Amino acid sequence: MPLSDLPFGGKKKTGRPSLMSQLTTRETPDPLADVDYLGDISGDCAVELSALGSALRKASEPAPDANAAGYRERAKSEADRFKLATDSEYWFAVCFRTREEKDAFLAASGLDRLGDKYLDGQAAATILGVGTGQDAHPQE
Repeated sequence: MPLSDLPFGGKKKTGRPSLMSQLTTRETPDPLADVDYLGDISGDCAVELSALGSALRKASEPAPDANAAGYRERAKSEADRFKLATDSEYWFAVCFRTREEKDAFLAASGLDRLGDKYLDGQAAATILGVGTGQDAHPQE
């Protein structure tokens, strides 16, 4: 059995190209094929080095992937979700000297119907007639 018929590790072929055949059959374009030589050795060397550098940069770029945009969009969506889930700067506390002062404030402002400790900010803004720039809670 020829070496190219064996996958890496020496096991039998599994229906997909073996690693050895992938490494040995890939055609690489000649990076010097389009070089316009100048006719002097130092100029030709500079042109060849430039062409080789361009070829190496191009070879190191990731291959275009039809799914790449989808992956980037999913990653951004996940980053946005993570920020929303872990952001602790969406609340504040109001302190009074006594419980009685707190209860009096809640009753006078009409916020006591929302609770006495943790209040829904959108509902409190609606009762107080203050806009927050949000019409409703996002559906989660």
